[in-house]
Amino acid sequence: MKLRNVFLRLISSALVMALLLCSSNVEVLARGSEDVVELEFTITEIPGNPGMSRLGHDFDIANISVGRVAEGMDVDILCVVSEDAAVVGIKDIKIKHKVGIFWSEVASASGGELKDTDGIGFHSVYNGAVLGDTYKITCVYYADFYDGTHREMNGDSGAFTYNFPLPSSNAYTVTF
Repeated sequence: MKLRNVFLRLISSALVMALLLCSSNVEVLARGSEDVVELEFTITEIPGNPGMSRLGHDFDIANISVGRVAEGMDVDILCVVSEDAAVVGIKDIKIKHKVGIFWSEVASASGGELKDTDGIGFHSVYNGAVLGDTYKITCVYYADFYDGTHREMNGDSGAFTYNFPLPSSNAYTVTF
């Protein structure tokens, strides 16, 4: 009986060790082997379109555009609100690379904001992108209107394969 208990404890310990080793490998796979790059970026004011809807506090334009330039993956994010706001911004920008079945963050930027405007544009180039690999870009759009209303909306490009051609004009863009 004692021999059986010792045997069961050894098998139980081996199973626990195997599970611990497997779970740490999953974490490594999820993180990937890439370091997160802090993106350099520019923020510009984007004027609103007077012909757009001017009903309530809403986002008229909120999109993520991705293209290819000689330097790498060209990323443009736009946010235009339905009326002038005290603050309009884009924050928590992340470029994620698909590694197996997991997403690994490869680049990020804190973002920025502009005061007394109805639109903002974010532009950056990520030079670590690999042609043929799958990526997605996420961000948070936000606006503080003059009446105290605060609005936020999550932006997500969805998964895309970075295989855009590099035409003679040196730029190619797809908008999500």
